[in-house]
Amino acid sequence: MRNTRQIGEVFNPLTPMPMRLVGGDGPDARFVECPPGEAIARADDEVEALLDRQWRPRDVALLTTGSRYPEQVARQQADDNGSRVDAMLATAAVGGEGFEEARRRTADFLGTELAPHARAEEESLYPAAARSGEARLLIDGMLAEHRVIFGLADEVAKATDPVRAAAAAHALQVMFQAHLAKENDLVLPVVVADPDTSLAEVLHGLHEMLGHAEAKV
Repeated sequence: MRNTRQIGEVFNPLTPMPMRLVGGDGPDARFVECPPGEAIARADDEVEALLDRQWRPRDVALLTTGSRYPEQVARQQADDNGSRVDAMLATAAVGGEGFEEARRRTADFLGTELAPHARAEEESLYPAAARSGEARLLIDGMLAEHRVIFGLADEVAKATDPVRAAAAAHALQVMFQAHLAKENDLVLPVVVADPDTSLAEVLHGLHEMLGHAEAKV
């Protein structure tokens, strides 16, 4: 998709030297100009406009360079945590050899990646969704799940028995996957449907908070 003639024609004027366009034909493309610091928010605006025109979410892709997009961060967190949990389960199953290293990697990930993401959601995404009266119970439930996730993360870090710690890590992984699906399928549509709320601004705020958290780490 990125090598079509239409995309080449849009970006050719921005390159330091002329490009020879050898790609095939594709959909029309256009360049949307904005300051670098507003790129994520402007991209979100364009996605919202496509959804408003009845584009199906599965037909829309948002690609970034440099910092990762917040949704990509969440999905990679789920995958990364899964591999660490698998390592904990494997070491617990063989009597605990190598367990402490597997536990340390998992606990570090939960503290530096998952926890900042959850707290950023509580400050940006969830308040925006809670403005809709119909979604308040949903958001209360999502916040309650955060408390459970934090509790399981604490047990992963402190449990002295390898089997118990691995069980907590596995429970956290299963819950986080279900929690992430609810955010995508239930919470985000509420924000999109609210005419008084800008999804772009909400996600930009989430991105900013995650960026500050990464900088502190």
